[in-house]
Amino acid sequence: MAAVERILASAGSAGALDGAGRGVGIPVDRALWICACISDAYGPVWLVTDTRDRGIEWRRVPDRVDPLDLVDTRLCGGGHTDPVDVLRWLGGDAASPFRDGDGSADAGVIGELRTRILRTA
Repeated sequence: MAAVERILASAGSAGALDGAGRGVGIPVDRALWICACISDAYGPVWLVTDTRDRGIEWRRVPDRVDPLDLVDTRLCGGGHTDPVDVLRWLGGDAASPFRDGDGSADAGVIGELRTRILRTA
């Protein structure tokens, strides 16, 4: 889990949750939630979003919070996966973070966010 968060931190800032989740989602174009629960039932849920300056923000989603309640987005996706698959995706070795899990996304979400991560990490 720490390796995933180090890569995300090098690619973008950890977003603030102030005001989010109380009926006020942070406006973004793309959002992807990733639950790292395949190898650890208590794995974190990460929410990765784009930013207006063509970067990314990420945050750990608090327990019992729906990740998509934190954002107001037109394109989204998410699913359950193994952290190893997330690392492969973050490193550019996999097209999706959901190889061994289940997940899906609107067209362009996974690819665009990965491009932004690879460009800045």
